Amino acid sequence: MRLADGRANRGKNRRVAHRARARRYRGFSPGWRHAYGDWASQFLLGRAYDLRGDDPSAYARYRTAWALQDDSSLVGTSLAIICMRIGRAPEAVRVLERLRAREPEAVGLMSDHAAALLLCGRLEEALVMAQRALDKRPNDPITGAVLATIELVRAGRLAQPDRWPPNQQSA
Repeated sequence: MRLADGRANRGKNRRVAHRARARRYRGFSPGWRHAYGDWASQFLLGRAYDLRGDDPSAYARYRTAWALQDDSSLVGTSLAIICMRIGRAPEAVRVLERLRAREPEAVGLMSDHAAALLLCGRLEEALVMAQRALDKRPNDPITGAVLATIELVRAGRLAQPDRWPPNQQSA
């Protein structure tokens, strides 16, 4: 229906515009919109999966974000932590070694690296790394927990963990 001045009715224009948008985005799902090389959206989607407790999906998104932006400490640390939670400690060690090459004195990275080394069974390296981190920040509770776990494993009072935190159930 046309208006008096010859323009089409606004309701029809809205329907036509909506159909055009629907054709343009046909086949898109939320996952498709995040797959175009945008590391930030991959990271945020990984964080959402992480908060939901969906570790395999979080790992996939963090890994994609790391592949796209491998100089971000935030992305690398998130990937390393999820790797330690799902039992991929060697990958966590590789990521943390790369991050520590850029930031060798970062205490948080040292602590995470010590935990990853512990999970790989490299106890002596883990002990040295945790002690260095604790020397730099003596009151850090995470580093203290990592060091205590390393000492328990070395003394034979705790089995060699394969995931972090050690009391997490294996999937």
